[in-house]
Amino acid sequence: MMANQVKDGASENAEPSKKGKTSRTASSRAGQSVTKAYSSAKEKAASAYGSARERTSSVYNSARVRASETQQRAATAFDENPALALVGGLALGVMIGALLPRSRREEELLSGVGERINETSRRVADAARDQARETLDSYGINADAALDKVSAFFDNASKAASSIGSAASGAVQKRR
Repeated sequence: MMANQVKDGASENAEPSKKGKTSRTASSRAGQSVTKAYSSAKEKAASAYGSARERTSSVYNSARVRASETQQRAATAFDENPALALVGGLALGVMIGALLPRSRREEELLSGVGERINETSRRVADAARDQARETLDSYGINADAALDKVSAFFDNASKAASSIGSAASGAVQKRR
């Protein structure tokens, strides 16, 4: 009996050692699988990082070149036509100013400026119109002269049409 117990004990001890080896083998395989997955992920991440870095560098360089070209074109345009650049700058300033909200201090300081500018602009426009009328009148160009010219044109056109009609009528009568 004792021999059987020793034998049974030995076989019981043998089984855990087989289980231990199987467990260690599975654990080793899992570890290798995790290591491979980690290495693969690390390589893919490094590759993606390198690719993104190259694209970013390319886009940055392209933007830098375009900015330089735009700066050169703007400088050339400014040199060729500074008045246009001034007007463009003023228009840009007006647009930005219109988009920005007014502060209380600005409203206090500028409350009557708009009205004064409008009134001054109206006076300047009226003066320019009056001066233009005087200048055109001095050359004989005005509404009355224009009306006289149009009236004379229609009178002459009417006489010409009447003459043409009479001539056509006379030509038809001669053929009969």
